[in-house]
Amino acid sequence: MNKIKSILLVGAVIASTLATAQVKKSATILKVEDEEITVHEFERIYNKNNNKTTVDKKTVSEYMDLFINFKLKVREAETMGLDTSKAFQKELGSYIDQLQKPYLTDQEYIDHLVKEGYERMQKDVNASHILFRIPKNPTPEDTLKAYKTAMKVYNKAKSGVDFEVLAAEHSQDPSAQKNKGKLGWFSAFRMVYPFETAAYETPVGEVSKPVRTRFGYHLVKVNDKRDAIGEVKAAHILIKHDDEKQTKEDEAKKKIDEVYEQLENGESFERLARTYSEDRGSARKGGELPKFGAGRMVPEFEDAAFGLENDGDYSEPFKTEYGWHIVKRISKDEIGSFEEERDFIERQVERDGRGSDSKVSLANKLADEYNVKVYQKNIDAMVDVLDSSVFVGDWSADNAEGMDKKTMQLNDKEYGNKKVKWTQQDFAQFLAKRRHVKPMDLKMAVNSFFKDFKTNEILAYEKSILTEKYPEYEALYNEYHDGILLFDLMETKVWKKAINDTTGLKAFYSTRKSEYMWPKRVKGTIYTCSDKDGAKQVVDLLEENASDSAIEAKLNKDNALAVKIQQGTYSADQRPVLTDIKWKKGVSKIAEHDGSFVIVDVEEVLEPEEKKLKEARGIVITDYQEKLEKDWIEELRNKYDYEVNQEVLEKLEKEYEKK
Repeated sequence: MNKIKSILLVGAVIASTLATAQVKKSATILKVEDEEITVHEFERIYNKNNNKTTVDKKTVSEYMDLFINFKLKVREAETMGLDTSKAFQKELGSYIDQLQKPYLTDQEYIDHLVKEGYERMQKDVNASHILFRIPKNPTPEDTLKAYKTAMKVYNKAKSGVDFEVLAAEHSQDPSAQKNKGKLGWFSAFRMVYPFETAAYETPVGEVSKPVRTRFGYHLVKVNDKRDAIGEVKAAHILIKHDDEKQTKEDEAKKKIDEVYEQLENGESFERLARTYSEDRGSARKGGELPKFGAGRMVPEFEDAAFGLENDGDYSEPFKTEYGWHIVKRISKDEIGSFEEERDFIERQVERDGRGSDSKVSLANKLADEYNVKVYQKNIDAMVDVLDSSVFVGDWSADNAEGMDKKTMQLNDKEYGNKKVKWTQQDFAQFLAKRRHVKPMDLKMAVNSFFKDFKTNEILAYEKSILTEKYPEYEALYNEYHDGILLFDLMETKVWKKAINDTTGLKAFYSTRKSEYMWPKRVKGTIYTCSDKDGAKQVVDLLEENASDSAIEAKLNKDNALAVKIQQGTYSADQRPVLTDIKWKKGVSKIAEHDGSFVIVDVEEVLEPEEKKLKEARGIVITDYQEKLEKDWIEELRNKYDYEVNQEVLEKLEKEYEKK
């Protein structure tokens, strides 16, 4: 709809509103038993099924008749208890989980992470680090000690002490003695999120303050940054060596040179990889490796692969810690546009855990919205009834028996319109369900667990009021609910019944045989030729009583499309060419049709006749289904009380007539 048309439409609606008051959306338009259906609900479904693309549009009154049938079927399904069955609840639950997902995450937070991820994907970072490990089950003292040590080394680095020297001396990363803390190049989503953030936010040449990850504290030095090099798909040939045995090193070099010489002489890279490569995993696939980007291969291999300019180029032999390689570039992908990369980034955000905080973020926003109050003293008191068994799932809520003071209270004055409180016992029940949690100081554990408890309970409350809070969610929920119910019921009452009820189907067919008729048909053979000379040859061969196989062999010897032969019984609707010939037994004259030349050898002309049930089964089943549904709807209309508010319906119809 263009802007001018939109403005005119808005003007027309305003004018009609001034002349006649619009129907209230909350007004009841239909009542089925004790259920009152509002104008809003009716309009939503009416508009959805009468949009611009709908072929068979209905007026409001016409659609009301269909709407009544729909509501009566839903009522019948509920009366039968189909909505309480395990199968229904399971199927509905799977849909609703997906439906609720965007309402139970902080989409603004996720969008921020996605945009941040895309921005970081534009650059690769070269960094070094020093790791200060924290014990598996740290106390607050352990954490503080590691942090203080990290800060001392940080101050040394800031004062000018060489970072590589500090890494070799202090880093608890086992590889530091060999690589001096150097990590090489990497791109976004290759490191844990806090480490990635430090690397991307620290200027080149600078060292970050201690950053905490699940491995401990890190100091991150950024050596360089560059425009992202994208990803490359490559294949390689590997000949392993042994640095400790010079003879094997010499043998490996000689062998890779011989392979390279064969490549230069035109031998297939794939065949050489399958024959000689000692990376057996890739050798079976002609040396092909999974696609990779910055930081996923050792630097020498990465430099060689990304240094190739064109697809199909291969490198000279080069050495890595694994042996001697020749690498071939298969393809290279640059970073796509934001829209092209969005789905990938969203999956990465969800996969690497950085998006998990979106639930915490949403819970914090909801805590403000619902004026959630936390009673810290009563939470701290839980420390006295906890022990180490809480970390392995052996702690029982019975240990907190009699502890019923408030830990948290929520005040929802708008949607649920109620106060909800959680006690120490509620928190205890939550703690008892924890399984295999990383041990820590008990006071820290209580506060950590309560954060999880708070997030869990606030989101559970939000989930319980989604239908009150979000009208669009309620509409979609009802649509899924009623749609699944109707499908199950229609399958039982109509679709499967029409197929499985063979006795009923035969009886239905026997009363309507005359409705299922074959039209006048021709039984024979149709010869379709690409040119008139070919058609004349077919006529001559038919007069000589030649077989179809002989005709096809002769005409299609030099041109496989010279003649096409079809045998069967056809009506004029099925083969329009039949309208161009006389329907009499024998070989017809040549008829030109759609650029081809056609002859029909008529074996028999069949007059109109009734179809047998097996011949008309598909259409008979469809008609039987329609009858079953019609009879069933009549039964439902007699079974349940329903009433249309005619005054409201007429006003609504007038509104739509003016649109």
